[in-house]
Amino acid sequence: MENQEQKQEVKNKPRHKGKIFEKRVADKLRASGWLVERKPHLKFLASDFFNLFDLIAYHPQYKHLLFIQAKKNKSSFTTEVKDNLNKFKVEKIGIWLAYEAEYKLKNDSRNVKQIVFSILDNQNIIDIDYL
Repeated sequence: MENQEQKQEVKNKPRHKGKIFEKRVADKLRASGWLVERKPHLKFLASDFFNLFDLIAYHPQYKHLLFIQAKKNKSSFTTEVKDNLNKFKVEKIGIWLAYEAEYKLKNDSRNVKQIVFSILDNQNIIDIDYL
């Protein structure tokens, strides 16, 4: 039984080291005024955003939003990771709001609930319906 526990401990060490490093990165960003989010590490769910990014950080003063892949050393950025990162080059970033609205249909007494998406655009909320 003890041998089995030792094998499990060795198996979890790289993940544990990664979590420690992610925390160090998050703490450094927070010390510089960034708001940082990490997904919880759960046994049966992916712990990365989009299966690639470890952290999301926002700086309220500079209005910057970062998606961060944390690696302990630069050499661990393999070609596969670089290719995946290149898929996330964006031309536009938007803030979308989603809420549930309740409507009454004409000639019907029932209420209908619907998910509505809106875009936050220069402090204005604009409803969109092209989804």
